[in-house]
Amino acid sequence: VYQRLGDTEQAERNFRRSLELEGNSPENLNNYGQFLCQQQRAGEAEKLFLKAAHDPLYRTPEVALTNAGLCAQRGGDTAKATGYFNDALTVNPKAPAALLLLSEIEFGHDRYLEARKLFERYLKVAAQTPRSLWLGIRIADKIGDKDTEASYSMLLRNKYPDSVEAGYLKGATSS
Repeated sequence: VYQRLGDTEQAERNFRRSLELEGNSPENLNNYGQFLCQQQRAGEAEKLFLKAAHDPLYRTPEVALTNAGLCAQRGGDTAKATGYFNDALTVNPKAPAALLLLSEIEFGHDRYLEARKLFERYLKVAAQTPRSLWLGIRIADKIGDKDTEASYSMLLRNKYPDSVEAGYLKGATSS
């Protein structure tokens, strides 16, 4: 709550106290790691994410690994982010966030066929979002799949007309 209210000092005190009370539960480590990442304290966050991910009692270590990847990506370290997303997929090959984020990285490196493979895996485990549809549109465009591009474009326009991504689509068609 304090984090959402912008009181970072009180939020940090509460995160630390929670870890004291619950003996470094992996869920709390992961949550505190997310907080630290938002505070641009990636090194500290990474340690907490990895500690959470390596806890044998943590039921969703792929979440902490994906968060480590997101934090690395925010810090501009795409190689490290890619490694963490791949680690998350090793733990859980159906981790939707890791699949989508890795697909975006592959797309950004002009590896469109690999991006499409990851994107197709994502579609098998998660519902489309404006973000995923926009990625699908761009992948389809780059590999010349006009039918899929048109289908995803129509879905984005109809299902998420007020999304930022629908705005990108409008901008792409008006230029």
